Amino acid sequence: METVAVAFDVVSGIGLCMFLLGWALDELEWLGMWGLALMIGGFVVSAMIG
Repeated sequence: METVAVAFDVVSGIGLCMFLLGWALDELEWLGMWGLALMIGGFVVSAMIG
C-alpha cells in the first residue's frame, strides 16, 4: 500500500506544478484549476491510504 500512497504523492506534485503554471500564465487558467483538483485529490487519497 505504501507504493500506492507514494504514487498519489507524485500525482499531487504534478498537480502542484500544473496549478503554478496555470497561475503564472493567464491563458492556461484551466490548467491551474485541473492542477488544483489533482493536488487536493492526491493529498486526500494519500492521507487516507497512508
